[in-house]
Amino acid sequence: MSKEEIRRFQQVFLSYAALQERLKSTTDRESFVNLAVKLGKESGCHFTAEEVESAIDEHLQAREQTRLATVEEAIAQYEVPKQQAVW
Repeated sequence: MSKEEIRRFQQVFLSYAALQERLKSTTDRESFVNLAVKLGKESGCHFTAEEVESAIDEHLQAREQTRLATVEEAIAQYEVPKQQAVW
């Protein structure tokens, strides 16, 4: 249920520039998380700080996996085939 609430909040978040600006104005992760929980409640979405932390971690992990896959694909395009030794 909480992941659904966070996703619902993300949709609300994407719809309102003022809400985006408030979250962008935070200076560290803790203040971002606390403000997200507060704004979520104000928007009718209920989730905890721990759930926001988890969602951030999942997002960062997925982004890193995508980045690594992109780098690996780029390297594979330019990899020189290994020659077999002839003895």
